[in-house]
Amino acid sequence: MTPKADFFAGIGIVVFSAVMFGIAGKMPKPVAYGMGPGGYPMLVAGALMALGAILAVQGWLGIRRLSANKANENNAGESKKSSDPVKKMLSLAELKGIALLAFSFWAYVFLVKYLGFLYTTPVFLFLFLLQYYWGTTGVKPGRRELIRMILISVISTGVSWALFNYAFRIILPDFYFL
Repeated sequence: MTPKADFFAGIGIVVFSAVMFGIAGKMPKPVAYGMGPGGYPMLVAGALMALGAILAVQGWLGIRRLSANKANENNAGESKKSSDPVKKMLSLAELKGIALLAFSFWAYVFLVKYLGFLYTTPVFLFLFLLQYYWGTTGVKPGRRELIRMILISVISTGVSWALFNYAFRIILPDFYFL
């Protein structure tokens, strides 16, 4: 991603995490001991908030570095007609990719209630990885990349499911129609 995209993505993640942290904080407090129902969401939201802040700071520093480099080039008398990555706007293809990703998040949240975590998550992760690969490389993935994406999707879903079911004792959504 570009420094500008990193900066705005980091700010968005911080805002989203702050809202989620506030919502999780309003959940009932534990009766005897432990974190209670809002404990894990607050922990995840706090970690996500910290990582979003790091991303935003890195993006801001990258923007400043690119601006300084551009100023140095202009002061040295080099007049190249190159696109300034700091002021680069999103192209129509990038906007379509963002819209597709937002729609896929919405569809995942909607479908996970009915089809369950184990059926929807690998499909969503595979489509996300596929879109990311096309967006960053601009070429269709080969057989090896597709197999890698499928393995990553299935293994990470299985590990997440096992972690939540056995370690955290949190039951994830199951297939609704059975």
